Amino acid sequence: MTAPLKLPFPPEILLDAQSRADIGLFIIEEGRVVFTNEAMCRLFGYTMEEMKALPSYLELAHPVDRERVAQNHQRRLKGEQLPNRYDIAIITKSGARREVEITASPISTDGRPGVLVVMVDNTERKRAEARVQYLALHDALTGLANRVLFFDRLNSAIVAARRKEGAFSLLYLDLDDFKPINDTFGHEAGDLALRSVAERLRDCVRESDTVARLGGDEFILLVNDTLDEAAAITVAEKTIATLTRPLPIDGCTQLIGCSIGIVLYPRHGEDADSLMRHADAAMYNAKRLGKNRYLLSQ
Repeated sequence: MTAPLKLPFPPEILLDAQSRADIGLFIIEEGRVVFTNEAMCRLFGYTMEEMKALPSYLELAHPVDRERVAQNHQRRLKGEQLPNRYDIAIITKSGARREVEITASPISTDGRPGVLVVMVDNTERKRAEARVQYLALHDALTGLANRVLFFDRLNSAIVAARRKEGAFSLLYLDLDDFKPINDTFGHEAGDLALRSVAERLRDCVRESDTVARLGGDEFILLVNDTLDEAAAITVAEKTIATLTRPLPIDGCTQLIGCSIGIVLYPRHGEDADSLMRHADAAMYNAKRLGKNRYLLSQ
């Protein structure tokens, strides 16, 4: 059992100190907010009177966490040992979602049981962490999966296909005639072209498939549940037709093609290295045979 903390001074003194430190704080008694500070009001967008007028403190918790918060609150009042610091999502008066860290402790004020909640807004830190994680797995220019994420999904696809005796295909493509765009219009135009190519490639496959940029002007498609070469060839033909549409750049229209090497799992390999090696070879053979075409690995 955790003994309630008895405040040796009026709660308003603690509330004022926390507010000056820009740390939100409120006290819950009988399911309602009975004390709060300015920092908490700023965070939620309510006045102090509005906070106290809420029918339940649970209205401050985001719906995704409301049940968990209610359960933890009741368990604390019963004196159960719980981690007193954890992360939750809250909802502000305007309906915005914020990510916060709370520290909750049972207290007793003049013999009345309650819970003291200290809250720190971690929304910006969480966003920054999510951005760092996103950039670790995605190409910064196009937003496509990068090599790290692609190989993770490729290995997962291999494991899943082995377990279900399934199949999938890889379409390894290299852009044709991309260098003249950089040379003629500059790298900004080249970057714009690559972003346009990425958008077009997304339209060629399903959301369950993966489009990745491996670097430079090389891309790869991981197409799940490709049961035969005809299905893979259909995607390749769609990809070539999509990429060869005129591309507007700097007031002009440019044509970009692509050479595609196709491999099927498990026909052309049962591990990532074998599949990539055969796909790369097929792509370069397609380019050698005249560009803007696909070639199925032999």
